Amino acid sequence: MAYNGITVGSGSSSEDFSSKPCDICQRGKIQEALRESEDRFRTAFENAAIGMAIVSLEGRFLKVNQSLSDIVGYTEEELLATDFQSITHYEDLSVDLEYIQKLLNSEIRFYHLEKRYLHKDGHVVWILLSVSLVRDYEGNPLYFIAQIQDITKRKLAEEELKKKNEELRAQKIKAIEAIRLKSQFLANMSHELRTPLNSILGFTTRVIKKGGELLPKVQLENLIIVREEGQHLLDLINNLLDYSKMEAGKMQVHPERFNLIKVVDEVNSIVHTLMDGKPLTYERKYYTNEDIYIMSDRIKVKQILINLLSNAIKYSDKGTVSLFIDKVGDKYCIKVQDEGIGIALEDLNSIFDEFRQLDGSYTRKAGGTGLGLSITKRFVEMLGGSIEVISASGIGSCFTVYLPIEYKNINNEDCSNI
Repeated sequence: MAYNGITVGSGSSSEDFSSKPCDICQRGKIQEALRESEDRFRTAFENAAIGMAIVSLEGRFLKVNQSLSDIVGYTEEELLATDFQSITHYEDLSVDLEYIQKLLNSEIRFYHLEKRYLHKDGHVVWILLSVSLVRDYEGNPLYFIAQIQDITKRKLAEEELKKKNEELRAQKIKAIEAIRLKSQFLANMSHELRTPLNSILGFTTRVIKKGGELLPKVQLENLIIVREEGQHLLDLINNLLDYSKMEAGKMQVHPERFNLIKVVDEVNSIVHTLMDGKPLTYERKYYTNEDIYIMSDRIKVKQILINLLSNAIKYSDKGTVSLFIDKVGDKYCIKVQDEGIGIALEDLNSIFDEFRQLDGSYTRKAGGTGLGLSITKRFVEMLGGSIEVISASGIGSCFTVYLPIEYKNINNEDCSNI
């Protein structure tokens, strides 16, 4: 079959059809089938939505369709006067020629390649190229058939996405560095503030104890206020220091075996100080009358208890604040329950966020950094536990902490023998 002088069929037969009438009829049918096949090929070639080209073994265009002309901006006549090398981006030509050689060597039957053409006006056109080699019935190469699909929009979108990802990556690196510098600054400042503040609190407490009876009532009351506000300020600074250490990755776990009941007893004095002047009841309930031993970080467990109990007292003006300790499997269950203002449903998902405080004049009056619950959650997770909260606005809250009886470090090594 020949199309515009190009053989697209399988080659002609050497048999003589002129000797018999029936052979002549058969020959006519074959020629008719070849014409129909050629018409179908021509129609498919010229009307294809993608670019189509027949290319000589030397790379010259022998036939192109209108879609290819639209892709590269050249007319059919202009393309037929040149070769595919002339419109190929110089950086992509070597790969194209390498695949063509593999086709000629019968190493591959066809190939697909994303490459760049140069449009007539000079801009780059990205294409998806599919090429196959047509051979005669003896296996000799005749010409190439190429399908060309314009993928410029997709490639530009990919480049834009890549650029944005690189920008986001750069911004992430800057953000991480900013967090590191911020955490380092907070740690340094918290330390510098805490040192003189401890001295102020120490001297104030000493004056109250040794000279309280000699001081006028008003001055003694003022000194007590100074001590209380100083302690409050120290608590805020300690929260900032803990937060900055965690942000900087410098917070470590120091496991030891200790009696959980004794830690609760140590917290009691702080609890009663916070409850001073409030009509609150404080109760403790344990699952056993014996000592409760745990392998964990004593300081962090104590801070968890202080944070949860102080929060319960801070947001309660009446009712009972309860501390429950139970054993559930290989964990201790610690519950702190109150009958205070509670937490609205829409706020439950964000109460553990850094610097998060409930809205309203009550919480503004209570004060704080908004770090207490965030630090508590981080401490609990560092110790291998979990924390849950159930609350309703105007009814109260119940925070439940589950801590492993035997802490395991980050390498999953058992610390029970420490």
